[in-house]
Amino acid sequence: MSTRGLWGFRKNNVDKLTYNHFDSYPSGLGREIIEFIQNNCLELENICKRIILVDEESTPTEKQIEELKDFADLTVSTRSENDWYCLLRKAQEDKNVYAQGLKYMIDNKNFILDSVFCEYAYIINLDTKKLEIYVGFQNIPDETNRYGCQPNSEGYYPCRLVYAIDLIDVIRCKDNNKLIKDIEKIVE
Repeated sequence: MSTRGLWGFRKNNVDKLTYNHFDSYPSGLGREIIEFIQNNCLELENICKRIILVDEESTPTEKQIEELKDFADLTVSTRSENDWYCLLRKAQEDKNVYAQGLKYMIDNKNFILDSVFCEYAYIINLDTKKLEIYVGFQNIPDETNRYGCQPNSEGYYPCRLVYAIDLIDVIRCKDNNKLIKDIEKIVE
């Protein structure tokens, strides 16, 4: 079964978050985000600013379809160029495409509210200069959770912040394996 999650940015109290379909645990997506921060530390603000959120239910324009043809995977979902998920599917495999100029991101910010399905979330918070790590399967409300404390229909609450590390500490980290092991201990 896929370990689904979320990743993205927070700037000026606005989230730019998108869905990740598989390997969202710390040694998967967590490692990717740590390396993304390290490899793009001087550009994080610009990358975030450049991102245009798109509604997954909207239809991309012909210009957008042409612009995104290198990122498309027409073997998933509806198998259509008119499907944002298909157009941006390969961006799930390589976050660095955002550093290379990809500007579209599917707006999945509400996925963090569903902790039954959103197992992990990694938010590069440019307001606080921290990498925030959230975990799912929350069956107890947390009054301090910025994503609220309302249960869904199954009785689960939004993903909960379990760890926040200064971006400068991520950038300066010399042993990503140790950092990931430390994160894994915290999220257990």
